[in-house]
Amino acid sequence: MVSCLWGNEEGVLLILNDVSLKIINEKLRELERFKDKMLSTVTHDLKTPLNSIIMIMENSFEQKGGLGKK
Repeated sequence: MVSCLWGNEEGVLLILNDVSLKIINEKLRELERFKDKMLSTVTHDLKTPLNSIIMIMENSFEQKGGLGKK
């Protein structure tokens, strides 16, 4: 704050800087990082057991002789 004269009266000069866009952009970057981390975690947590299930099914299918044999 700076003292100043305005119309022969003493006043206070106050300069404000709008930082709302900076705050919004930071929140968006934070949200993007959270989304990326969550997506990679979910993908890993789903892919690992699904790979095991697929391997078990393939082994079971091969042991039964594939298509056409029971």
